[in-house]
Amino acid sequence: MIDGGGDPMKIGLLLKSMKNNLLEIAIASGETVYLKLTHVKSLHFPNANF
Repeated sequence: MIDGGGDPMKIGLLLKSMKNNLLEIAIASGETVYLKLTHVKSLHFPNANF
């Protein structure tokens, strides 16, 4: 999950890719949205094995 701030379109997203500080993310409707990494407040990786 990505917390992009107060915009409800940027909560609970799927990270598709990241390149040059630009995140390609999918919202619940399946639409692709691009977000600058500097605008991200927090990231959550459930069940991630780092």
